[in-house]
Amino acid sequence: MSDLIAGHVPVTSTTLTTAATQIKAGQGARPRGQLAQGIPEFPEVPTFGELGYPELTASIWFSLSDPRGCSPSS
Repeated sequence: MSDLIAGHVPVTSTTLTTAATQIKAGQGARPRGQLAQGIPEFPEVPTFGELGYPELTASIWFSLSDPRGCSPSS
């Protein structure tokens, strides 16, 4: 998100949680499409299906990581 706002990259794929603050503040992030319809904060943003890409899907992978050798109780 920082690189998008700074103009280092032309586009990014991110979560609404990550982008919402910048979008609402008008800080250089503009939503172009969404995977699921019905996000109350951005009802005007079309789904990718409505934009002609019905097969577009995404998955988000999260990880909780710690240093190698860390005990399970840490």
